[in-house]
Amino acid sequence: MKWRLLRFSLGVFLVLAFVSFSDLNASNAFAEAKKATLTLGVSTDTLSVDILPGANGAFGKSSDAAITVRTDNFTGYTLSIAANNNTTSLTDSSNHEIYTLNSAVSEATFSDSSGTAYNDKWGYKPSQYIDNSGSTPQTITNNTNFLPSPTTTGDLLDITHVANSSNNTYTLSIGARVSSSLPAGSYSNTYIIRAVSNNIVYSITYDENAEDTVNNMPSPNPQSAEIAGDTSAAQSYTVLSSATPTRTGYTFRGWCDVATTNDPITGNQTCGGITYAANSNYGIDQTIDNTNITLHAIWEANSYTIALSATNATTPGSNNTSVIYKDTNYLSSWLENAYGRL
Repeated sequence: MKWRLLRFSLGVFLVLAFVSFSDLNASNAFAEAKKATLTLGVSTDTLSVDILPGANGAFGKSSDAAITVRTDNFTGYTLSIAANNNTTSLTDSSNHEIYTLNSAVSEATFSDSSGTAYNDKWGYKPSQYIDNSGSTPQTITNNTNFLPSPTTTGDLLDITHVANSSNNTYTLSIGARVSSSLPAGSYSNTYIIRAVSNNIVYSITYDENAEDTVNNMPSPNPQSAEIAGDTSAAQSYTVLSSATPTRTGYTFRGWCDVATTNDPITGNQTCGGITYAANSNYGIDQTIDNTNITLHAIWEANSYTIALSATNATTPGSNNTSVIYKDTNYLSSWLENAYGRL
């Protein structure tokens, strides 16, 4: 008769970095930054193994579960496994009493020939994991032994740093060595596999886009922050500074996401890209490694109307005229023509 000793259930908690960008209007322009996607798949949600205990202990191993992860988030993802509750042992409550199969206390090589010190212990075996025990933390280790059960805080299986257009595949299995002192039953627990997009750190620099003095620039400049990748509701945009720059003789018309075209005569600047108003939303593209962002101020030269006093005018029929702030040579010539050399 076989003794069914344990069933190990994997509950999949899938975090998708789907973030929508909308209402990013400023100065009649619309921008939608591309959202990153992340998919996590597990070939089976239950791993189980039947073991017929021996007097000195017997070993059993489950089949492998395949884990696949794909993302176009340019910073990659973090894959982890964690206990669903505070009990990391496998428990059986089918009898009148609750029995437990304790977790291995350290990395172990379970087998029929291993010592009795491994009796009545179980462990899980990922194809790789992050080893933080050595002098170099977060080193990927290809695993050959069974590990102690994951804690509620979780064990890291992998951390990637770039997007992957095809699936990255991992395997996971469980194993146990049991003695005949353990009552027959179905021992189980639930664990969570979690893949999340890594955080995106970005920096926005505000360019004065002028050779003369500009006041009331955004502060701090550059503006730096990050988008958290650990929930589907992660913030997917930043709010630009509410500061409105000022410049003598010019009016600020917003921020341009590309270098402006400058009119050499009027001094006016044209944005050939997207214009953003102060305090508007700026979407962060999660699929492109382009987070050192520069926004250029857009300036429009002020226009002034000058009224003439006909009493002193030397040019008959002279009338009011409009000039822009930059055109000081034209203004001097016009005044001289209207009033004579001053």
